[in-house]
Amino acid sequence: MGSTGPDVCVIGDYAALYLDGWVSAIADIETAAIAPCHRDFLQAIKVRANLVAPILTGKNKQTLWGLLVAHHCQGEKTWTDANIEHIKASASELAQASSIKTP
Repeated sequence: MGSTGPDVCVIGDYAALYLDGWVSAIADIETAAIAPCHRDFLQAIKVRANLVAPILTGKNKQTLWGLLVAHHCQGEKTWTDANIEHIKASASELAQASSIKTP
């Protein structure tokens, strides 16, 4: 869609949490306690729920390379423990990919 997301609005506030391995599981963006610019961005791309895990690289996983994101657009969604574990495992596997440069 040509957008990389609300970097300034969202990442600045959450970067330290993501560096600690935090996973964001939002069941409903309409009722979640998120920044208005984050909600506006998700509404603009028709997302109702999202699940976000950090892709951590480097010797001790100290570099936030990016985020692996799952969006649910049909309505609210309660993310299960299995969903959360799966996205964490997938982000960890992706961080090991040879195409990802690590500092």
